[in-house]
Amino acid sequence: MMIALLLSTSLVGCTGGDEKESLIQTGSSTVLPLAVAWAEDYDGADVSVSGGGSSHGLNALLNGEADLGDASRLMKGKDYSKVGCDETGVSSDGTATEECMGVMPTKWVVAFDVLAVITHPSNDFATSLTYDQLYSIFTDDDPADYWDEVPGLE
Repeated sequence: MMIALLLSTSLVGCTGGDEKESLIQTGSSTVLPLAVAWAEDYDGADVSVSGGGSSHGLNALLNGEADLGDASRLMKGKDYSKVGCDETGVSSDGTATEECMGVMPTKWVVAFDVLAVITHPSNDFATSLTYDQLYSIFTDDDPADYWDEVPGLE
């Protein structure tokens, strides 16, 4: 099951005065429809929303190119290491434990994705997959590319 995440820096200072502040929000195409709806309803700033994928959103957030980085997966240590930060700054549950590039990402779970698995009727060897087997196929950690890599399938 994927988790839709909204990672952001602080929004302090985005309201007040006569002129609206501008916010840039980018990332996951899964989160994009929600982000567009929220941006339309938010009066505190002019929000520019775009997609590009979870890795793009996290990278843009950490590089200071975006105020909000959308992700439909947990943040990983490699997201930190891609921009030159210590990957141990992200715990195994996707929570940032230290700043990267002056940013301390905050994780907000905004939705959960649902995954349905449908097999062709001629498939007679994968008829009752377990949660662990499905996880081994679809996880970002080390996905199985072939049926013989799925634990427990003969």
